[in-house]
Amino acid sequence: MSKENKMLKLFIHIKKLIIKKRIKLLFLVLIMVVGIFLRTYHFRDWLFFWDDQVRDVYLAEGVVKGKTSWPLLGPGMLHTTYDLGPMYYYLQIISGKLFGVTPNTVAYPDLLFSILTIPLLWFFLKKYFSSNLSLALTGIYSVSYFSIWFSRFAWNTNLIPFFSLLFLLSLHEFVWKKEKTKWIWLVFLGISIGVGIQLHALVLILMFATAFLALVYLMKNNLRLWKKWAIVILVILILNTGPIISDLQTNFANTKAFFSSATNKAGKSGTEPGAYLSADLNCHLESNLLIASSFGGEIDDCGSFYTGFFSKISNFSVKNWTDVLTIFLGILFSLLGYWSLVYYFRKEVDSGRKYFLGLMILYGTLSFLILLTVGDALKPRYFMHVFFMPFLFLGFFVTYLISRFSRKRLIIFIIGAVFVGANSFSLGVATYKYSNKFASQFGRPILGELDLMADYMQEQVYPEKEFYFAGKSSYAFTFSEPLRYVSRNRGLSLVRADFKKPEAFQGKPFFYIVNITKKFELASESKGYEVIAHKQFGQMMIYRLKSD
Repeated sequence: MSKENKMLKLFIHIKKLIIKKRIKLLFLVLIMVVGIFLRTYHFRDWLFFWDDQVRDVYLAEGVVKGKTSWPLLGPGMLHTTYDLGPMYYYLQIISGKLFGVTPNTVAYPDLLFSILTIPLLWFFLKKYFSSNLSLALTGIYSVSYFSIWFSRFAWNTNLIPFFSLLFLLSLHEFVWKKEKTKWIWLVFLGISIGVGIQLHALVLILMFATAFLALVYLMKNNLRLWKKWAIVILVILILNTGPIISDLQTNFANTKAFFSSATNKAGKSGTEPGAYLSADLNCHLESNLLIASSFGGEIDDCGSFYTGFFSKISNFSVKNWTDVLTIFLGILFSLLGYWSLVYYFRKEVDSGRKYFLGLMILYGTLSFLILLTVGDALKPRYFMHVFFMPFLFLGFFVTYLISRFSRKRLIIFIIGAVFVGANSFSLGVATYKYSNKFASQFGRPILGELDLMADYMQEQVYPEKEFYFAGKSSYAFTFSEPLRYVSRNRGLSLVRADFKKPEAFQGKPFFYIVNITKKFELASESKGYEVIAHKQFGQMMIYRLKSD
């Protein structure tokens, strides 16, 4: 073959590679466009806005207006006296400075990092799977109802998926390349840990435990790596300046609170160890399927599908066939997924890919052990740090199928269509509720519907500027603070009232909120009151009452 022909073939080959890369890039861009649309459509009006979100808006507003200083500590952990680091607040404050402080602008960091997680997941999955398969899996994630739900409101845990991926990618690079690791990956590792440990206490423990074991493994064979670890630790310390200063000022009060909370949790009695294991297994089985397909559970809670498995089977009827299907699919999906992870790890010969799967096994095992401490308080949101695991499972299933059958593209298309279809169905149901302003319910106030509630009460009380608000304790707790915030922007003052002490608001406008499915609550508590007007908002009803 002549030299000219060889050069021509090389040119054609390079041209084909460039075209293929451009096509893949185009598909990634399309996936991004779809993901961005689903995360931003009616972002403000469909924003979840509860107690924590109201607190964040007030805090950001105080700093932006110069009324308060930048906080040294962040949100408190539930049922403890321990406070996380302030990084999440800092991001909200920066967003408020750039765009003004409103409920939706302080949620922009959640939205941004959810969008950035899409290409980062593709890069992550490419560490083991082909580029095409990684694109397909990323496409499923971009329409995941679970991921979209947690991108559309402000909450410190919503940033965990991005920083968990960055942590694992950076740590994998370090474990694999060792002394050849580029400094940028060390900085990324420091950033992911430095920010991640400020998002949730469980992530704090998990990242430190995983990084510590990696450190022991690396330093055992090469003590000279301490210089690279020093870079990682330095970045972590810089990003945690606030908590460090706070501890120095308070004799390490916050650190003591962390260890005290951990000790109290570990020493808690009265609950059988088997119950913690059962809850952990139950929520793993349910959440893995839920994250990938939106099928098999609720976003807000882990049910008792699997713990009640045998009773459901023995009492099988048409009424509970969906529960039985959920049980089988959840068990099958998770058990085959975890088995595949171990199987492909043992089978792998490429060192980089083997390190990747080994790190996933270590990280997943530590996660399972740490989540044991949560017990029956576990919810699907506790699995944000392992949200990628179900997509790894799907990748393993496809890898196995295309190794047995020749129609590779068809297999990827069918599996992708099933999971995209399942998520699209859930998105469609949710969109119908939001579009018809029927999304607000107990524990889930929606900002656009809160606006309508405030407008209604403003019309009712005009020209008064103050009104009283009550309801069953759980409903009043859920809606009073969000309604107080949106009412304040209308020049109104909401006062939380004690329903059983009418003398406190005698002669003042008074409203009572109730779930439309539980109107008997109003009837049982409203003796001595006359209903003047009422209006439905979402699944809640607001009554204007007058004492007889």
